[in-house]
Amino acid sequence: MPARVSMILTLLLAMALGIALTIWLYGTRQLVYEEVTAARRVAEQWLEALVANATRDGTAAIDTVLPQLVAVGRLRANSLNVYDASGALRYRSPESTWKAGRVAPRWFAALTDPRVPSLPFALADGRIELVPDTSRAVLDAWDQLRAALGWSVALLVLVWFGTHSALRRAFAPLTAIDAALRRGADGRFDQRLPRYRFGEIDRIAASYNRLAETLDESRVRNRQLEQDQAVAQTVQARLEEERRTMAGELHDELGQAITAVRAIAGAIRQRADDRPELAQSAEAILATTRQMQDGVDAILRRLRTPGGTACEHLERMVEDYCTQWAERHPDIALGCNAAAPGRVDDMLALAVLRLLQESLTNVARHAGARRVEVRLVVAAATLELSVRDDGRGLPDVSGSARYGLLGMEERVARHGGTLRFESMAGGGLSVCARLPLRAAVGANDATNA
Repeated sequence: MPARVSMILTLLLAMALGIALTIWLYGTRQLVYEEVTAARRVAEQWLEALVANATRDGTAAIDTVLPQLVAVGRLRANSLNVYDASGALRYRSPESTWKAGRVAPRWFAALTDPRVPSLPFALADGRIELVPDTSRAVLDAWDQLRAALGWSVALLVLVWFGTHSALRRAFAPLTAIDAALRRGADGRFDQRLPRYRFGEIDRIAASYNRLAETLDESRVRNRQLEQDQAVAQTVQARLEEERRTMAGELHDELGQAITAVRAIAGAIRQRADDRPELAQSAEAILATTRQMQDGVDAILRRLRTPGGTACEHLERMVEDYCTQWAERHPDIALGCNAAAPGRVDDMLALAVLRLLQESLTNVARHAGARRVEVRLVVAAATLELSVRDDGRGLPDVSGSARYGLLGMEERVARHGGTLRFESMAGGGLSVCARLPLRAAVGANDATNA
């Protein structure tokens, strides 16, 4: 940038010098003309008097005036040529000794020579011709131009180096700011800008420093949050796996044992018709095993249902999670409208909660939204969850965000549903998941069988 600005300023100055040169050439041509014509008028008056005196004497005019012309030699800015009656050259004044042997370039002479015509004076036996000589004046102008061009070139070089040095010093803070912004674009906010003693640039540097500090703190908080969420997800997944393992063990081991005891008690009752006390004891054993089976079934339902009552109160769990999320993110207004059937399959309820958690996490982490709306409705045997925000829309995602979206799609696909991401017309993103109730219930029944 400094080099380009310096070049532009130098070119503008060169253009100004070019215009000044054009004006100077025109003025120089006028000055040469005035100098030559002024000397010509003086020479003309002297020659007229000389010719008049020679004519009055009645002698050969050339022989009379020639000694005087030779004595005078050369008239300033003019040369004299004497011709006899036959046109032969009798005399020519000597060349000027001023800057002898040098002439200006032809192109320059063509621009500055005013082309003053020669003036003849008639004699009785010949003529005198007064020839204007502009070569010395043109040569003087050429020397002046060369000196001026030398100074102009020196001035242009000085201006270029001076402006380039000044602009480099002026743009140095912008270079540092640009480097800091590039590091920030790469996710590194460890650089801080100093004071540059320029009011506007210092304000920009101070704003950048505040922004970098805020972003750095946000990155630290986000990393901590991601770590906490990863730990929580790991713990939750382990707990769910333990629940499923315990449920399977209870179902297989204790359930089979209770079934065996019931079978034995039933056989005893059938064979104790003649022994009422034994039949009564067998009946008591059957009643006790029924109570034990009901207790085991209740334990299995609790183990397979996250949160204990999620399968019966999904809307309340959605509202509770939204309330907790809103408390963690007070700068984002959250609206929640949840309505669900009285009883929802536990695996479907878990899927809805996970989709809600991932969607709101993405809003907090990536959207930059001011408001988000959560809506849970049931229509045509389909459970629909939608999360809409007014943020930046769907960005290019990578890393954990990309895997999070992929996990959402896989979770919805396992339940035979559909997941759609739509950018809103006025800005923002809509995440809509539709999960069929029948397919989910069927899947759960197959799991519990």
